Amino acid sequence: MECVEENKTFLTLLATTHKGQYRQLISTATKTQLDTICGVIKNVIKGRIDVPKDILNGASAFKKILEKIAKKCFKPSRRKLLLKYGQIITRIISAALPIIIAACSFTLQAISM
Repeated sequence: MECVEENKTFLTLLATTHKGQYRQLISTATKTQLDTICGVIKNVIKGRIDVPKDILNGASAFKKILEKIAKKCFKPSRRKLLLKYGQIITRIISAALPIIIAACSFTLQAISM
């Protein structure tokens, strides 16, 4: 959760950028930022983050690719896969982002009490 909290702005930017800027952000992303993206994808695949059915149905054709991206041990080609499948990654992140932001703010409120 710390990783997501630290990279919330980065995820928001990814979800709202155009293709060229997305490619630049992924190309220059740090290991932590890549891990955060992969963690979000993994949680969407596992059903821990609930996204609309149409997003999941659109992503079902890329299920094996998304599973490869979600594996932390699959690092060498991870950046290349994120660049190649940017459109579906962007859709997943933008659908999951409201839930992620709500969870982060809820966690912060619980900690401060």
